[in-house]
Amino acid sequence: MSCLASFSDGSSAENIAYEVLSYEDKVLLKGRTDLNSGFKFPVPVNDYYVLLDAGPGHVVDVDMTDIHTP
Repeated sequence: MSCLASFSDGSSAENIAYEVLSYEDKVLLKGRTDLNSGFKFPVPVNDYYVLLDAGPGHVVDVDMTDIHTP
């Protein structure tokens, strides 16, 4: 799965921490966005969501149903 992060104003979200978590809040994997604000991860077998954490006031979780696959 390839994802691209950005802030609501469209600005770059490079080097932002992310975690892919199960619905039971088990960390499946974690990393940081690259210089182009992107990150890749293998699609988990079970349901999941992605948590992006750019610091206080800038934390968002994205449910798997909101991640569009090509």
